[in-house]
Amino acid sequence: MLMQSRPMKEAKVLSERIDRNGTKHQVILTNCDRCGGAGAHEMWRHTGGTCYKCAGSGRMEAKRKIYTPEHEEKLRKLREKRQQKRIEKIKGEAKEKNKELLKEWGYDQENIYIVLGETYPIREELKKADAFWGGRTLGWFFAENPEDYDTAEIKTSELVWYNTLGSVNKKNPEEYREYVESVKRELEYQSQHVGTVGEKIELEFCVLNAFWIETQFGSSCINKLSDEQGNIFIWKTGKNLEHDADENGIIKLKGTIKEHSEYKGELQTVLTRCRVK
Repeated sequence: MLMQSRPMKEAKVLSERIDRNGTKHQVILTNCDRCGGAGAHEMWRHTGGTCYKCAGSGRMEAKRKIYTPEHEEKLRKLREKRQQKRIEKIKGEAKEKNKELLKEWGYDQENIYIVLGETYPIREELKKADAFWGGRTLGWFFAENPEDYDTAEIKTSELVWYNTLGSVNKKNPEEYREYVESVKRELEYQSQHVGTVGEKIELEFCVLNAFWIETQFGSSCINKLSDEQGNIFIWKTGKNLEHDADENGIIKLKGTIKEHSEYKGELQTVLTRCRVK
């Protein structure tokens, strides 16, 4: 191994001058900062092993400054002042960027207005009305209070956070889910179980959505419906009721109540043996 262990030597002052602040400007002889004072290493064996920076001596000339405590304190304050100016500049730029982002997200007002009820059937209508889609937790919302929809007022301050430099960021939906749901619960009608198991009913329903699933018996379509009061009904069948509903998403069914169930806290009345009237 070409690298030899050498005792660390103290820096030797070769020259020195002192300026008006009392700072010592020195040229020193110190351990090489490439080889650490060893002068050689086996990793350089293809070029002879010798450190090219110190030519194998393990020592090199360098410059250093030694400040007086008073001048060091003055420099520290200047560094802090420059750093503070940089931070203020970044924060100022962040304010302008924040305005753009908040407007893009629909959060540029103190409050937003989330649309209550089942919005899936009217999603295209909401798009045309310039509503924003806020994901599953917020759903569809408006930046300003609309006249044509039932809404819940949500504080935008609950939906965002700011870093130490003032840049705005969206919160994770899990962080504000409970807040949004509590506001909704105060205003929205909560679905209830309807009728008794085995009872035959005939009602008009709004088709909220429908989706297909695969079972061991083949494909089945789960149709989610609601009555005029907002109670939720489920009918699993071989057809998508969205195709049978009228232009307003309304369909009339006659069927039997199979069971009362609950899904994610929502009470649902499950239907069976239904006929489209």
